[in-house]
Amino acid sequence: VHEELGLSPGIATTVTAAIRDKDVNRKRTVAKTKEFKLQRLKLKSQRSSETRSHEIREGDTYCSNVIADAQEPDLTVIPGPSEDNCEHIEKVVVFYDLETTGLSRQSSITQISAVCEEQEFNRYATPTQEISEDACRVTGLKFNTATNELLYNDEPVSHKHPQQVLLDFIQFLMSLCASDKHIVLAAHNNRRFDSIILFNQLKFYKLWNHFSRYIVGFCDTLPFFKMLYPEFENYKQEYIAQKLLNEAYSAHNALDDCRMLMSLVKKTEKIDVLLSDYFYSSHQVTFQGVQPNKESLEHLLRNKVLSRTIFKKLEDSTLTYNHLKISYHRDGFDGLFYLLSEKTGSGKARISNNRRVIQKIADFFSNEE
Repeated sequence: VHEELGLSPGIATTVTAAIRDKDVNRKRTVAKTKEFKLQRLKLKSQRSSETRSHEIREGDTYCSNVIADAQEPDLTVIPGPSEDNCEHIEKVVVFYDLETTGLSRQSSITQISAVCEEQEFNRYATPTQEISEDACRVTGLKFNTATNELLYNDEPVSHKHPQQVLLDFIQFLMSLCASDKHIVLAAHNNRRFDSIILFNQLKFYKLWNHFSRYIVGFCDTLPFFKMLYPEFENYKQEYIAQKLLNEAYSAHNALDDCRMLMSLVKKTEKIDVLLSDYFYSSHQVTFQGVQPNKESLEHLLRNKVLSRTIFKKLEDSTLTYNHLKISYHRDGFDGLFYLLSEKTGSGKARISNNRRVIQKIADFFSNEE
């Protein structure tokens, strides 16, 4: 600029330009060194690893055309390292109940209700199957296909498509979620009936993975009451209510069942026992029923897939057996590697970056297929 104007640069301009030129030359010199190039490659590798770790943890969340895909999208989100530091994660029990078109595990849902303290949920679903005579007699629900009316004790009730009812239920559970809370669904005879029906219906409408993001598992109150009161003649919910609370109520209305079950469990003052001894994880639920908990970190430890040190690290983190399995199915060895070696806030590997340790886990899942 000064040359174009025929002017000499001022003293301040000359000094500033000299300093900047010196700094540029220094950076150029440093950029040519072996150490600088290695550091740049290291940072590039770290950014790439962080991206892959996020992709493994998030599944199909950000993929295009997820809804249009014929298969159920993999929307399960694996918790990140920042969530491992939670000192205490509270389990919130939601008492729920289903009314169905029959006793088959493939039956259609006609009513879903749930209660969590003061929060309540209740929806009637349009039956997709004919309601059996036994179900009509027990639940009081009838469906008139000609008029599309669902009747409860001969009074019409509002009803929605089952898929919309399930979405409303998930929305209700989402409203109860918090960063320091995990939801557990409790029901009477849950292990043999309710959780299986719910699983089958959610799978049918491709909502199970979405649903599983908000619950950690289920509890069955039937064996719980059998353990506490072995002297009882039977363990139907209305009988237990009569014995413990001296109350009669409208059994087989899902909402009344939920309210009563919550009162009964509170009466025992042993909800911690219910959560510890009668809990089963959501990944144990299948079309055929609840499977034994072979899919656990303890199972990996017993089979010498994990050392006790790695087992302890996993146990102290928010990662579960199911998270390891999901990451393997998403990208094999690499999926496990990017999940377990992801850097924490302190710059250390979340669990381990030892390839031999991770290879043993990958080999285990490979042999399970």
